Formats: sequence, C-alpha cells, structure tokens
Amino acid sequence: MKLVLLLTIFLFASCGLKKEKGELIVFEKSKTDYDQFINQKPKPNQPNLSIDKKIVNNDYPIELALYNDGKFYYNLENLGEGEGTWKYDNGVLKLTAFRKILTFDVDMNYTFTITRKDGSQSLLKFRDRKGNQAYSTRLE
Repeated sequence: MKLVLLLTIFLFASCGLKKEKGELIVFEKSKTDYDQFINQKPKPNQPNLSIDKKIVNNDYPIELALYNDGKFYYNLENLGEGEGTWKYDNGVLKLTAFRKILTFDVDMNYTFTITRKDGSQSLLKFRDRKGNQAYSTRLE
C-alpha cells in the first residue's frame, strides 16, 4: 500500500516538474500598428501583387493586399480572385467580401490581427466549410 502511495506521489510530482509555462502578453493595437500591412494608395483596378505589399499564407493558400481607401484584393487558389472592404475595429482589421460560389451567395468575413507589437507575427481568422480557421501570415 505504501508503495502504491509513493508511486502515485512520484507520478504526480514528475508530471508537474518539467512543464514550462508560457507567458501571455497582452497589448493594445492601434490602427497605426497596421500601417506596415497597408499599401499607401487606393486599390487599383488590377492590383499587381508582385509590386504591392501583400499578406500571405501558403498553407491555406491565400494572398491579401490591403489599400488605404478601405478596400482589399484577395487571391484564393481554389476560388480565384476578388475584392472587398476592410475597417479597423477594436484592435483588429475586419475584412468583408461577397462572392458567388456556384449558385450560392457567400459572405466572406476575415479578421486580421497582429500577435506581436512589432508586427512580426500576424494571424488571419475566418470560418469556412470546415469550421473556424486561424492561419499565421507573413508580409511580402
């Protein structure tokens, strides 16, 4: 009985000893924190993503180019290209686009947020047919 008690104590103690705790850092994000991601010109009729700044994730894959007139251009490998509008709201950028897929009208809603104050890490969140999604992104 003492052996079982000793083994149980050892098991619980060893599980907790090696865990490292992550640090949660919370910071306020102003609209100017997002300036590095926004092209400082109105959205052109035909955006050139080889010249314009773009937010990219190759796993989803998606390319987004934000413009200072509150419009954005997107290119999704499986759906093609389109455009929408964005606005700063409570520390994040909210992007909205409308698309017709086959015979369905689809509202596309994205939330873009920086996860480090210097903007070196960012995240794109949305919901698709597979549920809630969140992908890290990079600026190109």
